[in-house]
Amino acid sequence: MSKVLITGAGGTVGSVSDLIIKHLVKKGHDVRAFMRPTNPKDKDIAAMGAEVVKGDLLNLHDVAKALDGVEIVYFSMSLNPYYADAYIMMMEACRKQGKIKALINLSEYEQIFMGYDEMVQEPTKRTQFLGGNVSDWSPQQRAHWVSERALEWSGLPYVNIHANAFVENPIFSWFSLGSVVEERVFEVPFKEEKIALISAPDLAEAVANIIDNVEAHIGKSYALTGDELLSMQELAQIYSEIFGFDVQYRYLDKDQWAEKYLGILRENNQLHTEAHLKSLLKLLASPKYNNHTTDTLEKLLGHKPKGVRHALENLPRIVEIKKQLVG
Repeated sequence: MSKVLITGAGGTVGSVSDLIIKHLVKKGHDVRAFMRPTNPKDKDIAAMGAEVVKGDLLNLHDVAKALDGVEIVYFSMSLNPYYADAYIMMMEACRKQGKIKALINLSEYEQIFMGYDEMVQEPTKRTQFLGGNVSDWSPQQRAHWVSERALEWSGLPYVNIHANAFVENPIFSWFSLGSVVEERVFEVPFKEEKIALISAPDLAEAVANIIDNVEAHIGKSYALTGDELLSMQELAQIYSEIFGFDVQYRYLDKDQWAEKYLGILRENNQLHTEAHLKSLLKLLASPKYNNHTTDTLEKLLGHKPKGVRHALENLPRIVEIKKQLVG
């Protein structure tokens, strides 16, 4: 078994990295988990059976040290204005180390339709192509695009994972949980859109399967969606079933929704995250994102995805809220 480095351990949104670690340890892989120095979840990750290394993805010393003896890298990093810096540092450290069998890149679904030929068009044509009244990338989306080009140029063996919007994304879960519990309303800025949301547990299992047979996946890019198209009314119904009371869907204009739910990001000076989520809101209303699915996730899993309801039922925040409601 190869020694595997997993970045993003101890994260929040869906904790994909943590779930990957669980799968890999169970499969018998030697796993090293890379965490921020201030992350308090080191003991939890170590208890899974992984070696924990703390460091900063923007510190080349820390990255090179974490790569010692590693053959496969799974790279994931939360929204960050220096994402491209961190990724290119990782690539250079992998290139210098010279023993990397694969660098697995968790990226965004929109990268599959943000090709060079489309994005060099004038803004009006870009808007027409993308739909959803969006013509430009968020800084985060641009950083992913730049990083993928550098990965192609690097000569490193790689696998690209272009994942659709997560059901664990704050747009579909965290931001609305307060209104779900207090008002029994699921409030989102979408009308008729149906989106094949992906779940962290399904993605984590798929990535673990790729790592288990990585040679077969080198040089490939996978566009992954969930297998079920869900309207916002149907997602509200899932919340109803999970919480045991009726939750109604309520539409809120995108600008109003952004002001109501993203304002806290601005207050905390998280302007990079705010800009990304605003761009994503527009893209999610685009035909590029809704009303279609791919079967690639099911092929990588070898079975039908567990899906949205399973993910939400096991989302730690929802589990904790349900305990409080019962108490």
